[in-house]
Amino acid sequence: MASCVNAIMDEQVLGYDLPPGELWRHSIAVSVAAEGLVKKLKIPPAEEIFTAALLHDVGKLVLGDFVKEELKEIESIALEGIPFQVAEQKVLGTDHAEIGAEILKRWSFPPEVVNAVRWHHDPDSADETSTLVDIVHVANVLCLMIGIGVGREGLHYEPSPLATKRLGLKTKQLELVASQTLGWLNELLDVFESDKNS
Repeated sequence: MASCVNAIMDEQVLGYDLPPGELWRHSIAVSVAAEGLVKKLKIPPAEEIFTAALLHDVGKLVLGDFVKEELKEIESIALEGIPFQVAEQKVLGTDHAEIGAEILKRWSFPPEVVNAVRWHHDPDSADETSTLVDIVHVANVLCLMIGIGVGREGLHYEPSPLATKRLGLKTKQLELVASQTLGWLNELLDVFESDKNS
């Protein structure tokens, strides 16, 4: 799946100020961070976690041009200290998480994957909380905090205290997974690069 996704997520996403390859790099990083969280929490591994983490930002591919057109207004709202995706929602009437969830729903992905994509920025607003939603949220925020895939969204993120509490995550565990993510990411990207050159 990751190889197939690479083909569409390796593009530049102008509205989000993501250069070629950065959305792909962020998606892989969130996937490996999610897997790291699963190991730390001793949760049984599930394909849905890697898949949801890998596809959490797929909506950016669709919404990128619209964001680009309305960028001045979105940025003026975001400059007031409002998270970028909230400004995106205010100006466009939707955001990349909602669009991504709709895409995955139309592609017949399981509801739990769709929900994880839909609520990856705001797990506390989900109709039902779930471990999958919380893990994708925390993994995404960890990667943004260490600067992977930041783009226009900036570094104004921290994981939901409720999500980390529901998962039973301690600060030391978060720090450890964040520090290990870069190494895991580089290993995985090397594998994809060698597969591409074979």
